[in-house]
Amino acid sequence: MPSAPLIVTNTTPHGGDMVDAILNGWEEATGSPLTDLRVANQISNLRSIGEMITGSRVNMNMFMEQLVNRIAFVILTSKMYTNPWSQFKRGILEYGETIEEIFVQLVKPFNYESGDVDTNPFQMHKGDIKTAFHTLNYMQVYPSTINEQQLKQAFLSFSGMTNLVTGLIQQIYTSANYDEFLMMKYMIAKLYLDGQIPVVIEVPAPDDTVPTARKITKEYVLQAKLFQYMSDKYTMGGVKTVCYREDIRLLISAFVETALDVDSLAVAFNIDKATLMGRQVQFDSFDNLDFDRLDLLLENDPHYVNWSNDPVALQNLADIQAVMCDANFFMIFDNLAEMTDIYNPRQMYWNYFYHTWKTFSVSPYCNVAIFVNE
Repeated sequence: MPSAPLIVTNTTPHGGDMVDAILNGWEEATGSPLTDLRVANQISNLRSIGEMITGSRVNMNMFMEQLVNRIAFVILTSKMYTNPWSQFKRGILEYGETIEEIFVQLVKPFNYESGDVDTNPFQMHKGDIKTAFHTLNYMQVYPSTINEQQLKQAFLSFSGMTNLVTGLIQQIYTSANYDEFLMMKYMIAKLYLDGQIPVVIEVPAPDDTVPTARKITKEYVLQAKLFQYMSDKYTMGGVKTVCYREDIRLLISAFVETALDVDSLAVAFNIDKATLMGRQVQFDSFDNLDFDRLDLLLENDPHYVNWSNDPVALQNLADIQAVMCDANFFMIFDNLAEMTDIYNPRQMYWNYFYHTWKTFSVSPYCNVAIFVNE
């Protein structure tokens, strides 16, 4: 089963605190005191420790290992959950297992007076059970390099140590986070173009006029209300289900959201503005997918489609205003997050490789509808 991530709010520790934490971990790992010096806020201590560490190959290797394992990777793991749609991620799979999603259909009723059930009171009545499997389908690795000169300069000031860690994780975090968001957008785009989303609602294109904004708002609110009634119209699997108001999420174009009156929309949904904003997620556009990046991410996926040269598909994607879905519609899990490293003695630098494996999928048993321009 997936576990919830540990979110660290302060992801930019003080340089001296980082060195102290690394030295403590170093002593715990080796079982022997390394030095009586502790950096605290004394720059002289920081430089003295720097000379001791950079003066020995063994010490440098141990320090860099502690730096990545105790500091950089903790920060990186926390930042995995800060992409714009991170609320839809389901957690970390401890053992990388396949997720089996089970949906039980409604029980068939029998007329009490007909006696159909009474003839055999021990007859088994098996439920109509549907199952969907969500498997690992995304494995990427992100490399990063730190050389010895960068390490030596890091001990000249507290900001130098912070910059070393920031430089290490920033390029990895930004890349992995961007790719994750890009994959989520691509997944919705492909479902729509393949005709997999069961309900497509045409609404007026925003034109900054009050009547048009009201028409759009009316359609959004109507669909949200219909989600709250038992129906088989709104799921990809065609099962009868319901989505309660507190579970409805709205992925909305930033352009459309700006054109609408958010206060009026909150009143229409019968919730306060703050609550609405918590259940509303923005996106820029679906027609601006980074296909150069997707070509790299999905080069081995036989189902991958690049629409960059298809004007009809791009126009259809550009017309998407919003996606309304159950909070559990996305089935996105982190299967693996691991940092490995190796030292290059020929050119004196460390190579770090951040491995991230994920499951990108959606539930066929949760409500979803998409709003597009007329």
